[in-house]
Amino acid sequence: MPTIRWWATLSVSAAANGGSGSVSYVPTEDVLIKRIFCTERAAQNLQNVFCEITFEGEDLTKGAMPMAIIGSDSETALPIDKVLHKGNSIVFDVTNYLSTAVTVDIVLECEKPPA
Repeated sequence: MPTIRWWATLSVSAAANGGSGSVSYVPTEDVLIKRIFCTERAAQNLQNVFCEITFEGEDLTKGAMPMAIIGSDSETALPIDKVLHKGNSIVFDVTNYLSTAVTVDIVLECEKPPA
């Protein structure tokens, strides 16, 4: 049986000079999150935009990390391989230290979890 795969796109905007925003994903069924991709809509470098990730209430990041670490292609995307259970959430808290505002698209590569 082929793998059923889909992508969930979350967008978060953060004002310049320390502005922040938050976005979350709450599935209606159990979901295996394979990888996380990240890009900025105006193609700005994300080296000075930081993110904290919380998965089902637990910190995936111990403190904030530069979003540039989360790649935008299959070779550099952040591998997760964790099941996000129905009704729980993955939360991205973003803080922007650039001198211009950003809009970050975070894409979750999802699959049905193994039975």
